[in-house]
Amino acid sequence: MTIPPQALIRVDEVLRYLESDRYMDKAGAAEYLGVGIRTLEGWMDQLPKYRPGGKALFRRSELDAFMKQHRETPADVGRIVNDVVESILR
Repeated sequence: MTIPPQALIRVDEVLRYLESDRYMDKAGAAEYLGVGIRTLEGWMDQLPKYRPGGKALFRRSELDAFMKQHRETPADVGRIVNDVVESILR
């Protein structure tokens, strides 16, 4: 049986992935997210985490997913103004 080349994964790609999605402690997670440790601790009940031996560890990919869930999209100010003006003119 022959394995098609596109089905193979290079070892350096796997190692790069493992480094990019490594586990971090509170300090590393706070630094990665650009917040203080106290802010991170305030989010602890919402954050996905692992607790081997009681110490909280976080994965980058899961922190990214958490932040995406809390993304604010900018308001369409032009549409809001048009809606207000339109409602006044009625």
